[in-house]
Amino acid sequence: VSKIDRPVGSAIYTQLCNPRGGIEADLTICRIAPDRFYIVTGSAFGGHDRHWIESNIDRTDVHVADVTSSRAVVNLCGPRAREVLARVAEEDVSNAAFPFSTVREITIGAAPVRAIRIG
Repeated sequence: VSKIDRPVGSAIYTQLCNPRGGIEADLTICRIAPDRFYIVTGSAFGGHDRHWIESNIDRTDVHVADVTSSRAVVNLCGPRAREVLARVAEEDVSNAAFPFSTVREITIGAAPVRAIRIG
């Protein structure tokens, strides 16, 4: 069981499990405000994962909005990923400023970016 009640700015890699303990989804949940979360899942799994979430929550307390068409996800990885990001980001993306398992807003060029450090 993953505990997502973490401070704003936390990123949690987790799974959604069915009653038999099988994995239904593999995703990253980011706490972007005290009462808001941003979920990143696999490109072909958005509909499935949204349906699973909506089928397993109390809809009186939670609103789910699919923002897929308004966002893009780019996975920057490898031993020099931070160097590449540092060259284009206006903010400090050093390990101290952007530690593992966090999410923060940065600027690349003129574009606002929600950056998630999960690896």
